[in-house]
Amino acid sequence: MPVRGTRVRGDVDVTHALMTQCLIAAADRFAVACDLTSAHLWSMVVPGGFGLDVDAQACAVATIRDGTRLQSRGVRGRRLELPPEHVTLLNGTPITTPARTWIDCAAFISWTDVVAMGDGLLRASLATRDDLSRIVAWGKGRRGIRAARWALPILDPHAESPAESWVRAHLIRAGIRPPACNPTVRIGNRRVRLDLAWLPEKVAVEYDGVEHHGPDRHLHDARRRDLLRRAGWEIVVIRKEDLATPGDLAAVVAQLLRSRQA
Repeated sequence: MPVRGTRVRGDVDVTHALMTQCLIAAADRFAVACDLTSAHLWSMVVPGGFGLDVDAQACAVATIRDGTRLQSRGVRGRRLELPPEHVTLLNGTPITTPARTWIDCAAFISWTDVVAMGDGLLRASLATRDDLSRIVAWGKGRRGIRAARWALPILDPHAESPAESWVRAHLIRAGIRPPACNPTVRIGNRRVRLDLAWLPEKVAVEYDGVEHHGPDRHLHDARRRDLLRRAGWEIVVIRKEDLATPGDLAAVVAQLLRSRQA
């Protein structure tokens, strides 16, 4: 019995998702999954600390603003304004829509994660750009709205990883024009894919996620980048630690773009 008033079979693992369902089912008032819990249930891009240990987190469950918040072990109760169009069902569980989830999460996460989450929403077709525009307009004055408003025009469904989104966000904030995300270019009779690229200048930034790459992948990347360089491309390879000093990365990219435009 994960929550008083609910029952599950003894052989069923009590996950974050199941606990959330039980909390909502047992509530004596209207309640919905919200913010980071909603993001997890929608399989949205979430900050690493939450995503890696989701089952250790309190379930975020909201009731309407003029009611009382849920108070129970394992729940982070919230009171929110919940227009009907901001609530839907996912596998039978009341939950905030992906667009509303994004705007709520913007109050808790970094501005670069706001970009990554927005990119992921568009990529997975969980929300349209119009959906996000409407929720940003609705959320005027809310905590996190400035980050969401800044992120909205630069969101790109072609971004395929949070790291690509983070790098792109830092570069754009530094004043560099948005790059193409994951474009394919032709080198001779080969088609080569890049992470981030400024096609007219033949400048690219590639994120080397060493934690996910084995020796074979590194060799493949090295050969591919050599092919690109011999075709006149400038390739800037960055790693996770480079994100600690995004200004340095932006300076390098800006200098390369200026030199190619001269």
